[in-house]
Amino acid sequence: MTARTSEGREGDGASQPAPNTTECTDPAVLFRAVVSILTISGMVAVHAKRAVFTALAGVPGVLSAEVDMGRAIVEHDASTTSGALREAIALAGCEVTSVKLERRLPLTDL
Repeated sequence: MTARTSEGREGDGASQPAPNTTECTDPAVLFRAVVSILTISGMVAVHAKRAVFTALAGVPGVLSAEVDMGRAIVEHDASTTSGALREAIALAGCEVTSVKLERRLPLTDL
C-alpha cells in the first residue's frame, strides 16, 4: 500500500509536517477566511436583497456573500471588520441587528 503526502502525492509513507503557524499571532496571517452571519432588518422587498448583496460586494476583503431576506452569510478575510459590513448594509438602506462569527478557515497551504 502506498501512502499519500499531505499534498496528495504518493510517497514512501513519510508525511510532510504541517506548517508551524503557532509562532505567528496575526489573525490575517493565521486564517485565510472568516464567515460572519449577519441578521438584517429593513429588507422588505427583493430589491433590498440585491442592494445588500451589491453593497457587500464593494467591501474590501469580502470573498463571497449569500443574501436572503433578513440574513446574509459573508465570507471575508480577517482584515474585514463587522463595522465595515454594517456600514455597507446601512448604505443599502437596511440595518444589521446582530453579527455572529461562525468559523475561521485555517490557512493550510503555505
